Amino acid sequence: MCRRDRVSTQSTWGRKEKNGYSSVQSSKMTPSATKSGKKVKKTASQKTKSGKAGLTFPVARCGSLLKSGRYSRRVGQGAPVYLAAVLEYLCAEVLELAANAARDNKKKRISPRFLTVCEK
Repeated sequence: MCRRDRVSTQSTWGRKEKNGYSSVQSSKMTPSATKSGKKVKKTASQKTKSGKAGLTFPVARCGSLLKSGRYSRRVGQGAPVYLAAVLEYLCAEVLELAANAARDNKKKRISPRFLTVCEK
């Protein structure tokens, strides 16, 4: 008799969880897997805010920092998206200029010196 066959009042083996699987099956099967074993693409509800906006910078983190910084009482939904987009654009511009400066000096790595050169 294995441990799974024992019945106790505290056991969760036969209970159904929120995702529709019993707890025995949920350890073997994830909701993203189908019966054939292939993974399913993420739906819109599972996509991150950055993914929805097509950004690399974290939109949710920008939103939480805006809220915790107490810049205003309320923060709209578009504010963190706009902030993340602006920050991503500025970083891309600075890195591009620094990479050009590094290439001019026949270097492959961007050093702090190239970052200060690209400011000017």
